[in-house]
Amino acid sequence: MKKTLNLTILLITLISVGAYAQLNKPVKWKVSQEKINEKEIILIFEAQIDKDWHLYDPYNPPGGAMPLVLEFNETSNEKINVVDSITSSRKAIQFYDDIFEKTEHYFDKNVTFKQKIEIKSQEDFVLQVAVTGQACYKTGRCIRIFDEIELEINGLKNK
Repeated sequence: MKKTLNLTILLITLISVGAYAQLNKPVKWKVSQEKINEKEIILIFEAQIDKDWHLYDPYNPPGGAMPLVLEFNETSNEKINVVDSITSSRKAIQFYDDIFEKTEHYFDKNVTFKQKIEIKSQEDFVLQVAVTGQACYKTGRCIRIFDEIELEINGLKNK
């Protein structure tokens, strides 16, 4: 009897921990890169958004929910130039938010973001990108997202 009770408690704990982890990481990232020419590449950030969650657009209006932001570490400035603005694979869903009194822009299910960069470094390097923003559950529960992503970039001497 005691063994069955312990096993039941263990299973409930594992399920609870799994559910908690799932709720706190509703956006998963797959990152890749695509070569355009000898000096330019496109960084590709594929977001897989959990069911009933949504992720705010990089162009969500100021004063509303936190937009998605790609932040390159400070040493990146000597190795890359960010070219153009971030783009998304589809148009964001829009809805009027009574709390912020603004039309908010978000994505559900999945979306791909692309950022073009120009490589300035002759040497290979690791590009560090902090991905921040806000994701919300259908009930209105929102969390801040933060992921640190590293990409290995070939320098110009290897082109």
